[in-house]
Amino acid sequence: MFAINLVTFVSGFGSVDRMNKIKAFCFSLAIVFSINSNAESLGRILSGAGIVAKGMREAEEKELANRKNQLEIERMNREAEIQKLDYQNRLQKQTNQLSNYDMYAVQNQFSGQLPYKIDNETLLLEAKAISSSEFLYVSKMVNHSIKTINVNSFGTYVDSHLKKTTCTDQFWSGFVRAGGVVIYRYIDKNDSFVTNVRLSC
Repeated sequence: MFAINLVTFVSGFGSVDRMNKIKAFCFSLAIVFSINSNAESLGRILSGAGIVAKGMREAEEKELANRKNQLEIERMNREAEIQKLDYQNRLQKQTNQLSNYDMYAVQNQFSGQLPYKIDNETLLLEAKAISSSEFLYVSKMVNHSIKTINVNSFGTYVDSHLKKTTCTDQFWSGFVRAGGVVIYRYIDKNDSFVTNVRLSC
């Protein structure tokens, strides 16, 4: 716009319409400067609008992320509650099943019979209920000391022997499968602890 009006002005310089052309040229300059000024203002407005839009998008993305996190927390809480209820149900079921096995009655069966010689190597010293769901046997190895015993091999042997004997007994296998615990504790001839073997049927 400015270049076109400048050419027009120069080509007409010296003519009768000189003053009119000068006025027109000055008016054209005023329009150009006005447009440029408005463009700068418009640019600032558009720039500001872009910043606002970006901020809104970021806020929406943050809100969406927070919502996803909240949904994940709610899902985890639901799963935890389901697991809790499942555990409580299994515990109640186990308690109901264990109520069929009276460990204190078993303990009473050994009353007045201990210590009891199992064989030439082993003497049963204790047979007692630790709780309604736990029973403990304590046996003494009368001819051996801890120094001469391979504990790992001995534990493996006892476990294998129990599976072939005690686990074939309906009462004890049922007790263990219902969640009961039976521990066989061994001590040496000097009353030193050797090992604990848990019955696993």
